[in-house]
Amino acid sequence: METLSPFKTPNAKLSWVAAQLRPNMLAKACSHLENQSFEYFAPSRQETVKSGSGFRRVERLLFPGYIFVRCDVGSSDITALKATIGLSRVVRGISDGPGIIPDGFIEELRRTIHTDRLTDPSLREGDRIRLISGPFVGMVGEIMSADSNGRLRILFEMMAGTRLLSVNRNSVEVQSP
Repeated sequence: METLSPFKTPNAKLSWVAAQLRPNMLAKACSHLENQSFEYFAPSRQETVKSGSGFRRVERLLFPGYIFVRCDVGSSDITALKATIGLSRVVRGISDGPGIIPDGFIEELRRTIHTDRLTDPSLREGDRIRLISGPFVGMVGEIMSADSNGRLRILFEMMAGTRLLSVNRNSVEVQSP
């Protein structure tokens, strides 16, 4: 979710800050940020989740519980953000003020999302990954090999031993060590 609504203060130096969302309040926070003319960015992606006896696609935030908001940190915008319905707080930086996020980070994140490059294109043999779509969603495995067509052969440990599975590169994310 993102919006490019008119800025609250057009001539001010605007910076990106992170704000923490209240639980299950993303839609309400976005609505109130739009009403206050704030530009915001809530990067998300589609994932497959188990639902009853089947699977369904859901949109999940890339940074669960957080949204990026562009504002003038030297004005009353921060106070307005703190009082916005759906937000619990503005993330602080090293000093007393809000933590400012570089514009380049947000722009690269937008570019990555719009070109569907959330998975690391440099995946290689031995990397630990987690499946984010398909019937084995959530399983963690190790890459055994990769081909030029974007397919990965992944080794999974299951109750009955190990299994080898071939999946599309876009179906996985790198698992932290």
